[in-house]
Amino acid sequence: MSLLPATAAGAQPTYPPGQPSLTVSPATVVVGATVVVEGNNFGGCDVVRIDVSYAPAGGAAAAAGQCTGSQSTQALDHSVTADANGHFVTTVRLTQVGVATITASGFPSGRQASATVTVLAAAQLEPASVTESNGDGMSVTTLGAVAVAVGLPLLALALVLRRARPRSRH
Repeated sequence: MSLLPATAAGAQPTYPPGQPSLTVSPATVVVGATVVVEGNNFGGCDVVRIDVSYAPAGGAAAAAGQCTGSQSTQALDHSVTADANGHFVTTVRLTQVGVATITASGFPSGRQASATVTVLAAAQLEPASVTESNGDGMSVTTLGAVAVAVGLPLLALALVLRRARPRSRH
């Protein structure tokens, strides 16, 4: 008979806990997108504060003549409570272009972990619909042009036939 209380799943918590970890998904997003942040091995029932700092992306910043050492921190009023095993999942919206470092700090345990995300401007993404194919080698753009080319003459024909039809008077 054990004197230690079992966790909700019936397993004993690991002691000492492993290093805290933070994962963010997806790893690359467009500015304004939301990422899923998952933490493990924080203190059981910790209140975890989430902070985000932004730094310009190295290559893009240098090409634009920006100083790569500049960094801004976005103070989020965002916290989440870890479960009894020190696990949590939350979402964060990323509002600046560059490399975002998301830091989770647990209280009262003091455990901390970070993860990075690349945040792109919307103009940096190639529109997927222009390059996608239907599997037969025909692009979506080509299919659209064919649909318009066939549809417009049919519409014109329908209008001509409608005007040519005699109307009945009641």
